[in-house]
Amino acid sequence: SYGWKIIERYRRWIARNCNHAAIRFYESIALWMLNRIVGPGEQDSRKRYQLWMKAHELTAERLEAIVAAAATFPYRPLISVYIFVGGDAIEKLLTRAIESVRTQLYDNWELCLVNDQVSDEGVEATLKPNAASDPRIKLKSLIDGEFVVLLDQHGELSRDAMFELVKQLNRDQLAEFIYW
Repeated sequence: SYGWKIIERYRRWIARNCNHAAIRFYESIALWMLNRIVGPGEQDSRKRYQLWMKAHELTAERLEAIVAAAATFPYRPLISVYIFVGGDAIEKLLTRAIESVRTQLYDNWELCLVNDQVSDEGVEATLKPNAASDPRIKLKSLIDGEFVVLLDQHGELSRDAMFELVKQLNRDQLAEFIYW
């Protein structure tokens, strides 16, 4: 959050200027205020991440809100997800990567699976049924989308990943590159 960015900048500034008596006094006041407001348990980076994860958990209410918001986006670009399937593909992880795209809450996407022709028959057997079961999944096809998401064959997207991407694109339609 923005508050934590300020605190982190403050901590770096203190580290550079920690030898001055006035700054040490100011630091003791600031730490007292921080402990009083935030609490020592929330200052730990692991704890902060857990709190962030809890705040962004996909509850039933949040899922409904995301689906409703995605349907009302004025700008709904086609998002092409590109997965290059290499020789080291693990079928179970590849299936999870494909499923993570199929279960996206934003529905205007296509999945382009490109096999390097070195993969074994088991990987090919994973790709073909997926392509046959959903017209948005293509094998060796050109990308048609306005934006491309590169996904590792062993990676996964959270269900709201494309929603968050399109939400950002609706905020800034001139964006050409988004890294998250």
